[in-house]
Amino acid sequence: MSDAWSGDLDLSQWLRPGETVRWMGRSHRASLSTTTRLMPLYVSGPALLIAIVVPQLRVFGVFVAAAYGIAATIGVSNAKRALDLNRYVLTDRRAAVFQVPSRLIAQTSVSTQELQVKRSPRGHSGTVDWGPALEETQSGTVGHVLGSLGLKPDPIGVTFEDVFNLDVLLREIAAVRAALGLNTPEPQPPARRGRPPVALGFLDRRAAGWANGVALVISVSVFGSAVVLLLLTFSGGVPLFTYAPVAVLFVLMFPIFLWALVIAMGRQQRSGERLPDGTVSRRPRRPSADGGLPLEYLPVWVLVALAAIFILGVLSGAGVFNGKDLPGQPFYDPATHTYSADDGGTVVRITHDQYDRAVDAQNRLFLSVVVVFASIGVAAEADEVLRRRRSPYVRRGE
Repeated sequence: MSDAWSGDLDLSQWLRPGETVRWMGRSHRASLSTTTRLMPLYVSGPALLIAIVVPQLRVFGVFVAAAYGIAATIGVSNAKRALDLNRYVLTDRRAAVFQVPSRLIAQTSVSTQELQVKRSPRGHSGTVDWGPALEETQSGTVGHVLGSLGLKPDPIGVTFEDVFNLDVLLREIAAVRAALGLNTPEPQPPARRGRPPVALGFLDRRAAGWANGVALVISVSVFGSAVVLLLLTFSGGVPLFTYAPVAVLFVLMFPIFLWALVIAMGRQQRSGERLPDGTVSRRPRRPSADGGLPLEYLPVWVLVALAAIFILGVLSGAGVFNGKDLPGQPFYDPATHTYSADDGGTVVRITHDQYDRAVDAQNRLFLSVVVVFASIGVAAEADEVLRRRRSPYVRRGE
């Protein structure tokens, strides 16, 4: 058996007489997800926005945006290129790793006792470690340098990294080893959070994946920008930015939080209810104690970090309500050169210093709200990305 990425291998000089190829493939990670391809936007977007709205940080923001964007783009491209070159081959005698077009990296016998199989958090993919190579292969520049110094390089391992359909490969491995009178070990289960994958109808569609990827990029950009601007409101003195960028972030907060609610509803349909795509759910709703936002797959440290920033937003907003820096909506009258605050229809005259503090407090209040809701959006949408990567029900080819 083979996949669509194996046809560029020339094995004619490598195969031995009577040897049969049973499986050929490559690393699933070479097929980068939409979220990974959009990675340069996660930091460069907020940095560029900060550079636009805060003149004092313009040079720094543009530098960060450009440097990170270039570095992330190159890094993602190089990672894809490196993984895309590797090919894995299983015959009825050997397991081998090649680089396109036909450079042998490492090989070993299928009868090795070092065989270990580990299922990845995605569930349907995994890694097969055959142990160290049993035959000398091309060692490359490092191996030649070590050899010239009288040192022996570490043995090269034969590993099939992150194979997409692990169960298909395991059937071939089991058949080959059974013919030799050997058992094939069961895959080691991954240590992970989250339930076993289930079919989710609309959320498993490719369009939902694109929508979630776009929502995540917007969420991270809004979240990062809001956190930075929120911290700048505590700088004191003359406000570093106006209400305009805050209003943009506040408006963008609504669609990303709405998508988080769509994710929550899509994961918690009752049995017999129609899913958003019109199909009928055949699975029961989770217990009520497990309800709320679907945060099942994110690492604990990410949840702790987001929770800390969430609490920061809540405390910051509460501080504005309980403080005296915001007597009302501040505004400046250029005709009379006076500063005032509108407290529900009651106009109060304030000083220039009070105006500056009121502007900072107003921005802090709205940014606190954005941070709170954007942190929820980032958590839900990032969690959905991890769920889609692990679920075999996600429709990737439509």
